[in-house]
Amino acid sequence: MEILIISSKENAHKIINDALSNLNFEVEVENLNDENEKDFNFNKNYSLVFINDEDFFNYSYHFKAFVFSHLLRTKTPTMVFLDDKKRVDVFCGLNLMDYFFTPVDWQRVNLRMKVVEQDKKNSIAKLAEDSIPNKYVIKTKGEVLLLDYDQIRFFEKEGKKLYVHLLDQTVTVNESVKALMTKIPKSFVRVHNSYVVNTKYISKIVEVGNRSYQVIFENFDKVAYMSRYRSDALLKDYYKLDNKDVVKVVNI
Repeated sequence: MEILIISSKENAHKIINDALSNLNFEVEVENLNDENEKDFNFNKNYSLVFINDEDFFNYSYHFKAFVFSHLLRTKTPTMVFLDDKKRVDVFCGLNLMDYFFTPVDWQRVNLRMKVVEQDKKNSIAKLAEDSIPNKYVIKTKGEVLLLDYDQIRFFEKEGKKLYVHLLDQTVTVNESVKALMTKIPKSFVRVHNSYVVNTKYISKIVEVGNRSYQVIFENFDKVAYMSRYRSDALLKDYYKLDNKDVVKVVNI
């Protein structure tokens, strides 16, 4: 995510430390001020712009016109730190995501950035999902199989072979699990170095040891294995379960 901060160097550093230091995705930050305006390349598409009002209105008319022209043309999402509350109307013509009055409540800024962070993650996930083919393709010597994902129970890696366990047969292909994960929808979860399962067909999960589980499928004898450190991906992240969700089953 590329962020532009329009502010003096001193205030830009404060914004970086107080607003951006706790984010969990990669951020590239650039600073624009009246000192580097002439050499600044404004052709980059920024994901977000911060404007520090205290500095901005001390800059030249040419500088302010230069910035507003670009932001209006690109409709870049913008946040403003307002030194003067009356000046909020000046920025309303921009793609204004939020504004904060000074003295700045940095907790509120951090909460707003968490929303931006989540929106960014959702956007990345959607792009990844949109790039997935609508069928899983298997090339053999005599034919090309175009499989609906609902035909696949799970994938099993053994040596150089990848076994594709379908509803009615098992097909063997030469493919790495890493490459596989770029081709399948999010309903498939990697639960082990050697197993990727279709969550649609899971019947139950059985703990078989201190560090492993068996994944049982509906109407299918063969099982997949799930390692403990991978269990979060399925139980917590996908099914939203944690320890407090454990229930006691009583036979009557």
